Amino acid sequence: MILTHSQFGQGTLISQTETTVTVDFNGVQKVMVTKFARLTNQDGSAFGTLFVAPAKKVKSQRKISEQLSITSGGSFNDMFTSTQEREDWKAEQAKKAMNSISW
Repeated sequence: MILTHSQFGQGTLISQTETTVTVDFNGVQKVMVTKFARLTNQDGSAFGTLFVAPAKKVKSQRKISEQLSITSGGSFNDMFTSTQEREDWKAEQAKKAMNSISW
């Protein structure tokens, strides 16, 4: 099977395991980790498995509200006596978040 690499050019597949691939590029054999090798087939399609980082799980607003109601005995909005108090708390949290970022 003919494979192409951006740096080494065209080569012939010698062997392949679950994680590595050995390719002969004009007499020089290279052993590469398949998911990082960025090899392409003759038709231009990707060869092997490309690495994809797993997606982060984000808690939904509903789950957060449920957890707050369990821990505090009420909902998020019940923690405040007025809308202004809630907005002040949000602004304070945003300011803390900005201050914690190292620029």
